Amino acid sequence: MGQDSGQPSDGQYSSPPPQPSLAQGVVPFLGDFLTVLQRLDSAIPDDLDGNINKRRKEVRVLQEMQLLQVAAMNYRLRPLEKFVTYFKRMEQLSDKER
Repeated sequence: MGQDSGQPSDGQYSSPPPQPSLAQGVVPFLGDFLTVLQRLDSAIPDDLDGNINKRRKEVRVLQEMQLLQVAAMNYRLRPLEKFVTYFKRMEQLSDKER
């Protein structure tokens, strides 16, 4: 089979097998999702037609939140030793300084 197909030609992959695409870019905060849900609740009336559209939009936002959770499970973050050392050496503020 051809080299571009990613299929084994002689028992080896000529290129890495395709990986599922993950969300990339800036990670939205939970507050962003909650703000959108709150705005949907206050902007769209609670009548029969409004409820259908509102529920569709709410479901879409909740699905995005679930996708973010799944994508986040694939991260393996390790602390940078230089940062940990720097952070531990920082002087803590007193209650008055906060």
